[in-house]
Amino acid sequence: MELKEVAEYVIQVLKANGVVVQRYNAYSTQSIYLKLDCGVSKSLRISDHRGKPYLRYRYNLIKGGRKRKETGKYARDYATTEKSDVADMIELILYDRQVLIDNLGARTYRYYMENKWRENKDQKGFWSKAKFV
Repeated sequence: MELKEVAEYVIQVLKANGVVVQRYNAYSTQSIYLKLDCGVSKSLRISDHRGKPYLRYRYNLIKGGRKRKETGKYARDYATTEKSDVADMIELILYDRQVLIDNLGARTYRYYMENKWRENKDQKGFWSKAKFV
């Protein structure tokens, strides 16, 4: 699948499951970044190359990459853009999101979303350039 097709598919499934998605298309590469529930459920990077070392995304779909998991202070999951891997990544995102909602409660989760948006909406970079889809 092409990166844009992967992004559209992921967005469609996540939105159908109630996730608020912000999308940012990189200007100098083919990378597409999706912030999930204003960042409360982290972010997904869809790309065809390795990312910048100082930027670490929770979820990663890399064309030509490999499936792996990094553990440490923050867990990170990587998968290819093959359809089955994309489906697995979506399932993981939805599972992790539900665990957060169950732990925080739906009302508190929503409050965190609104608070993150209020605090960050005017910041340069992703927050000011991304579009809700």
